[in-house]
Amino acid sequence: MAAGGLLYAVGGRTEGPSLATAERYDPGTNSWLAVNPMHESRVLPCVVETRIGTRPVLAAVGGAIFDTGGFVNARRTTEVLDLTTGRWTLLHVPLPTVRVSHDCAVQPDGTILAIGVTVADGRFTFLPNVDALTLPVPDPA
Repeated sequence: MAAGGLLYAVGGRTEGPSLATAERYDPGTNSWLAVNPMHESRVLPCVVETRIGTRPVLAAVGGAIFDTGGFVNARRTTEVLDLTTGRWTLLHVPLPTVRVSHDCAVQPDGTILAIGVTVADGRFTFLPNVDALTLPVPDPA
């Protein structure tokens, strides 16, 4: 995912379990930097840039959980990376449907649309419906 002139790699998997890691590539310095990890591991989430109020954020929506034996389950959760503070927040409002290897789009008001694939019994299935996710504005601190 590209945001603010930087490229982000979020979650994923090696030969073992799914990862909660996040890294940022800066093409200006040709270097990668590890950023704070997510609260939950994710494989194949959609990741989009949007805003909460005036704050730029990345949202990692859905994805799957793997262990060393393979697919375990899918996620209905979303995590948001505040690009100003570098902190992840796990949202408490789950998607109505699990989404894995899907795509997302952002509407002008910041609503995230999750489009595409779900998984049940380890099988990926295309869904014709779209889930809309409005990110909550945090309480003032």
